[in-house]
Amino acid sequence: MTFLFILLFSLGLFHWAYESAVAPSLRLGARYKLFRIRDELRNLAATKGVVLNRKAIRLFEESLNSTLAHMRDFDFAFALAVNKRNSTDESFRRRLEHRVMLITEYQDPDFVRLRKRYEHVFREINLINVGGWFVYLVPIVAAAVCWGALRRLFLLISVVPDTDVHTFTSTDVERCAAEQLV
Repeated sequence: MTFLFILLFSLGLFHWAYESAVAPSLRLGARYKLFRIRDELRNLAATKGVVLNRKAIRLFEESLNSTLAHMRDFDFAFALAVNKRNSTDESFRRRLEHRVMLITEYQDPDFVRLRKRYEHVFREINLINVGGWFVYLVPIVAAAVCWGALRRLFLLISVVPDTDVHTFTSTDVERCAAEQLV
């Protein structure tokens, strides 16, 4: 019970420290990267002028501004909510697909480069926002990955012959270890 209390207290302390010190610093770095991308996009629009697809530029800048404004909101819950609405709301799905099509259709190399950088930073923001949950998820993921090996081990343990069980019990192991020391 004491171990559980110490473990939960330590996890809570880590989560608090991450959310109050580490994540805001990482978000600030990501914010600066987004500002740089937005400035480069505006510069690209100004230098190339009429050559640019105005809808794609406007939509991309809107996405950058939205990400800057709502940076803290992008996490697992947000992704699940968007996915649920996307699967149930036809109008919403069509709007998202149209926006994606407008941005991906425009193939100016500089625009594509900026878009790829934005996608990378956006993934980084999502990882920052769920980083506090990392220590909670690692044991679950490790257990899921190791589940097959654990099942095989439990199967082996379950069929150990009665005559050999005593060799693996802690009292017999301690006795054997004591005998070896003498």
